[in-house]
Amino acid sequence: MKTKNSEANAPLYNVPRLPVGEIVRQLSDAYTTLLVHAHAPSLFPSVMLWGPPGVGKSQGIREIAARVGKETGKNVVVTDVRLILFNPIDLRGIPSANADKTLAVWLKPKIFQMDESPDTVNILFLDEISAAPQTVQAAAYQITLDRVIGEHRLPDNCIVIAAGNRVTDKSVAYKMPKALANRLMHIEIRTDFEDWRKWAVENGINGKVVGFLSFKRNKLMDFDPSADDLAFATPRSWELVSRILNDAGDSEDDLIDLVGGIVGLGTSVECKHWLRVYHSLPDI
Repeated sequence: MKTKNSEANAPLYNVPRLPVGEIVRQLSDAYTTLLVHAHAPSLFPSVMLWGPPGVGKSQGIREIAARVGKETGKNVVVTDVRLILFNPIDLRGIPSANADKTLAVWLKPKIFQMDESPDTVNILFLDEISAAPQTVQAAAYQITLDRVIGEHRLPDNCIVIAAGNRVTDKSVAYKMPKALANRLMHIEIRTDFEDWRKWAVENGINGKVVGFLSFKRNKLMDFDPSADDLAFATPRSWELVSRILNDAGDSEDDLIDLVGGIVGLGTSVECKHWLRVYHSLPDI
């Protein structure tokens, strides 16, 4: 029988489907190898990460930056561009006249003002590319394919990674043209509890959140694209729950309604009953 979790994790494309931790490991190793052998990151194809909302795409990029910086000793700078908030002019820049007033010169947008020194690695993260207006997508695709936008060229020490929701996630996503898709490296993200638990322990996620999800693993990702729910469980929403339990008070009963506003009422009630059992256990 299909569940909401299995539908969110259902394979959609003829591409690798990996947990976030495995994607971080493989891409970090590839970028590190390039840099150690003094090869420009621009030689590596641009990467497109696909996945449902809240699965950990943005978090994965930050982890890649941290690992590459640690392994190479270089300063890794992430430029996070949320394309859904951009207009085409924001990417190409503002036109201005040249000195003799005969030609238009496009002023470089600040997001392309990158440190080109050999001690620096830039990561340009084009988030929500599949949800951006199609005119913005056209400009973003020029960046991912040719590493240029108008007259502006990305430095050779810049890594380009894009991310977006799948069309079936019903989160305002447009289908990518085949000709474009054939020029990118595609990876689809799937949720994996053991992969998430390892990350959660290393990053200080509240132990009660980890404990409840160890008991109810299917609640890690409870996204149903066909439902109209505003609150539903994802790795991102459980991180928000962890912040509430860590910082907002000691009584879970007082906070359970707030938790329901993040992961949904049904899940919050299950969590509340689990916490009652947890507190009734003897202190070993």
